Parts: sequence; structure tokens; C-alpha cells
Amino acid sequence: MKTLIIGSAIVDIMMQVKNLPQRSGDVVSKERTINVGGCAYNVANIFKLFNQDCSLFVPIGTGVFASIIEQQLIKDEHDILLKKDYKDNGYCIALIEPDGERTFITYSGLEEEFEKQWFKEIDFKEYENIYFEGYKAYSNGGEKIVNELAKLKNKNIYFCPGPMITSISKKVMKKIMSLKPILHLNEKELQDYTNINNLEQAIKTLYLENKNIIYVTLGSKGVAYFDGTIFNKVVGFKVKKIVDTLGAGDAHVATIMLSLSSGKTIEQSLEFANLVASKIVEVQGAKIVNQKIIDYLKEQYENY
Repeated sequence: MKTLIIGSAIVDIMMQVKNLPQRSGDVVSKERTINVGGCAYNVANIFKLFNQDCSLFVPIGTGVFASIIEQQLIKDEHDILLKKDYKDNGYCIALIEPDGERTFITYSGLEEEFEKQWFKEIDFKEYENIYFEGYKAYSNGGEKIVNELAKLKNKNIYFCPGPMITSISKKVMKKIMSLKPILHLNEKELQDYTNINNLEQAIKTLYLENKNIIYVTLGSKGVAYFDGTIFNKVVGFKVKKIVDTLGAGDAHVATIMLSLSSGKTIEQSLEFANLVASKIVEVQGAKIVNQKIIDYLKEQYENY
């Protein structure tokens, strides 16, 4: 089952801080790293890690940041499917506190724009799974993406609204829910959207809108899901030390998609997704480069 990953690739500027600055205040960061990021890019890298087939459909522009992104995608062996020459890509400043929690400031570039004609580059018949992210739904091109997806039939559409869930227009969100997407979000996002603090009640309320399975990540506690009939939780894995939580949710949903596509059960897929996410938070950034960890995860993947 081939997966199409729609979204963005941007430059992540990660700054370690002791605490967030107060209004009109200042903090000093003594550690900074620059990587390519973006939810879709992070998702695609998990597919690559497990040698699973996917297409990363992200616009690459022209400029300093676009050049950084393009070089990294080529290095990662992602095909450049969408190249435009009139605008640079954006970047994100991530302020990372000692406990690993992160706060974002994002400057949008070309990835903010998605045009209808861009989809002519894609043969949707090749794909059974389609992923798109909340940042794209919130962007100027969000409705255009949803309109294209609405034309499709018999596809597994995964939507990860992310922290933008309450900022997406009601009109666009209604269209998204009409697609009956599989939803993946965290507990805070669920509570913010439903205004319900009880997890089971909130997830069942949201199900009335999307009418498809919902996965809710619970941090170190694991993940909960509701498929319209069964509400259940799958416990998480102990983490040695949280370095940062960048890309944990992206890795989690990517692992669910590729695991289900390979024939694993929901419970098996969620347990393995919890394991992968637990390894992501133990490293800096959203990408695992330690070969020992990669080999370990690949071995575990075969055992689930």
C-alpha cells in the first residue's frame, strides 16, 4: 500500500532555553541546531526508516531555506515532486525547555500556498493512504487541498490537525470531517477542540464529526483510540530521558500508517508506534540517526 504524504518541509531552528521569555523579556540560548523539519517531512522519514513506500508531496521554492531543504531531501532520497521558483520556504524557531517541551514560532513561506494545479503532478490511483497535516488545512491553500481530496474514493485519509485544530476555519473543518478522515491528535488538542476534559467522552464526541477511527496520544501514558464501538488504551514505554518532543506525534502516526498497511492489527500498530515515539523523544530533533536505535527498531518491527 503506497502512501501519499501532503504537507510541508521547512527549516527548524531549535534553541535550548532554561525557560520561555516573559513579555518584553529576553532569554539566552547557548545551544542551537538547524535541521530540516515539518510534519510531512518527519512522517516521510519514518517510512524511509522502515523501507516503506511513500511519496513526499511538499513544495520546494527558491532561496536560502529552500536550498537547505532541497539538499536534505535529495540526501534522504526523497523525490522532488514540486519545485517552484518564485518564493522561499519558511522556517520554524523551536524554543525547547529542559523537560523537552517545545514552543514554536513559525514563519510561513511557499509551503503556505497550495494551488489546485499542483495536484496534476500526482496520480492518486497509485495511493491507498493519504496523509495531510493541520498546518496545511490552516494555510491559504488548505481548502484547495480538501477540495481535491473530496474527489477521491476508497482512500484511507489520515488527518493530523495538530495545535492548529482550533484555528482552522469552521468551513474548512466541516469539509475535512465530511471526508471521514482517520484522526490523530494529542489529548490537549482533543480537549481544546471539544471543550470536554473527560477523555472517553471527548473522543466519542469528536467521532460524531469524522465518523472514523480516532487516535489520541497521551504522552508517556501511551495512546487511546475509538473506532465507533471500542474505546481502548495502549500503554506507552518508559523513556530514559526526554531530550525533546519534536516529531514524536509525526513518528507515531507514521508508524500507525505503515504498520496497518503491512497487515498488523490496531493493537500491534499502536504498541509499536508507542515504542518508536519513545525513541524519538530520547534524541534531539525529529530524526533518528543513531544506527543502533535504527537497527533495534527494525528488528522490533519484524516481531510485532
